Amino acid sequence: MKALLVFLVQISWAQVQVAFLEGPSQIGRFSHVAISYKGQWLHTHPYRGVELVSTVALGHMGVLTEVMVLNDRSEPSEKFVNEVLGKPYDHGYSWDSDGYYCSKLVGIILGLQPKPMTFDASIWPPSFQKLKGRPGISPDDVYLQLTKQGYRTRSFRPLCSKLFVF
Repeated sequence: MKALLVFLVQISWAQVQVAFLEGPSQIGRFSHVAISYKGQWLHTHPYRGVELVSTVALGHMGVLTEVMVLNDRSEPSEKFVNEVLGKPYDHGYSWDSDGYYCSKLVGIILGLQPKPMTFDASIWPPSFQKLKGRPGISPDDVYLQLTKQGYRTRSFRPLCSKLFVF
């Protein structure tokens, strides 16, 4: 138990954390991503848009499996958070729209670069094919870009399995 408390204290002192969640998706490993802000998680919800939630509430978006700790980055500014809270979810996954999807929000905060999007026709509805080649970023892309920058994750699953009953 003492080691668990030390681990939690170390994570809470990190300047910024990025949470990666897995869900029932055939599209990639991660189905959702969020970023820490003042002890909560800033993310986008498909119906409520950009919001701040607890770790427990974030768990409704999928299984929290990885947390990446970025010690040399700061959490988003209070001004930015106040500007984006309540903004709508972008169901069209457009990098240029006023709305946000989860990885676009985190990508913008961390200064990550979008890449031309691809949509496997066997998985995605035909309406998404019109977005092929447009700039965007997925939760897997966020994970890969941060990993290439040298950041590493801490597996969250063993920690959660000891704290919560799944």
